[in-house]
Amino acid sequence: MKMELLNLSIKFPLHRLDPDCTFVQHRFLSIVMKNFSKSQLLVFALVAVGALTRVLPHAPNFTAVAAVALFGGALVKNRALAFSIPLIALFLSDLIVNNILYPQFFTGFTLFYPGMWAVYGSFFLVTLMGRLFLNQNKPGSMILMTITSSLLFFFITNFQIWMGGGMYPATPAGLAAAYIAALPFLGNMLLSTGIYLFAMDMVYKTVMKREIVGEIQQ
Repeated sequence: MKMELLNLSIKFPLHRLDPDCTFVQHRFLSIVMKNFSKSQLLVFALVAVGALTRVLPHAPNFTAVAAVALFGGALVKNRALAFSIPLIALFLSDLIVNNILYPQFFTGFTLFYPGMWAVYGSFFLVTLMGRLFLNQNKPGSMILMTITSSLLFFFITNFQIWMGGGMYPATPAGLAAAYIAALPFLGNMLLSTGIYLFAMDMVYKTVMKREIVGEIQQ
């Protein structure tokens, strides 16, 4: 059975905070934790992780976006919010990647780019996979979703590259060449999705366990 989020405000008394924190830090943390639910904090964290791993230096396709899509799809109850998480992370990071990090590949300020539908559509489907099939309590399920989501992204996005023309001949041999050339990127995505998915699951379970223990001790 999937773990589900509770729609409750976080309880985090000030006496549990780091004693080395200043009063202002205590006050800030208490206000944040009183006004945000666990689900809201999870959504913010997932968007941040997904976006940052695309902006910070990384190997090609070695990001957390697929893991974020799977994890958010499985845990966030609100459907619209769950499907929005990877798309928001992609869009925010695209603004930085396309306009600050690599502006030489685009003309002027860029919000949208050719083939964008394949990338965003792939992660939309990955979120659906996480929502329907991911079981965080079964490592086998997490491994299967890691492989399936990576292959889904691989086939859709590279088909779009082939179909877009210019790089490969519009023939079956050209399509095969596009997929063969992208195999190193598939390897990176498999590895990164697995690492990030298991890491996020471990962090989430640790936090939830501490919350439960804290509630019992109150």
